[in-house]
Formats: sequence, C-alpha cells, structure tokens
Amino acid sequence: MDRDGVAFRIEKEASEDIWKDYDPVKVQQALRASRGMFAGSNSDKFLRQVHEQREQGPNRFD
Repeated sequence: MDRDGVAFRIEKEASEDIWKDYDPVKVQQALRASRGMFAGSNSDKFLRQVHEQREQGPNRFD
C-alpha cells in the first residue's frame, strides 16, 4: 500500500496456535478413561435434550 509516497506493508496478525499444547498421548488416555461412561443411557433422550437446549439459544440463563 502506498500513501503520499510512503510504502506500507499490511500483514495479517498471526493467530494463536491452537495446537501448541496438544498432547496426543493425553488425548488417547482421556478417551480410554471415558470409554463406557454412557453405557446404559438413553441416547435418544440425550440427543433430544441436546437439540432442545440448542433451540433455546446460547444465552438461555441470562
């Protein structure tokens, strides 16, 4: 970009690296630890409740 004979460079600001603290071993451990936690639950009821809450919007407690 040029303004009054002076050249300016416009750069997109670097975004935060969302993967910087990612630890695949910890992810696998967490997945193994949570295995079976919903066993015996009613998945249809759970999904129905999720959809109902989404319809209420993000600020339903305001």
